[in-house]
Amino acid sequence: MNILLLIITIVFSIIFGLVALAISFSMQRKYELNYVKSYFYHQILIFLFGFYGLLGTIITHYLLIDVEIKGEVLRNVFSFLPFIRSPFYDNSMVSVH
Repeated sequence: MNILLLIITIVFSIIFGLVALAISFSMQRKYELNYVKSYFYHQILIFLFGFYGLLGTIITHYLLIDVEIKGEVLRNVFSFLPFIRSPFYDNSMVSVH
């Protein structure tokens, strides 16, 4: 049940992200404004880094379970992962402006 929920969440996240990219791409083609172009690139970066963050957490989780790291060490690693991803997210926020 847990893996099914995870797969459904990933699939819906990818679908909604691609829909948002398609909408912003059509807006970029229709309106020749700098703001719309910046919005499109912002959407691309948010989608890519969000996808990276989601899959990075899942892959790390399964790699650490295979190594049989349990308890407090596993909790500390997962509390540290958002800090590893934050420079990429911050870069996506800054680079389009």
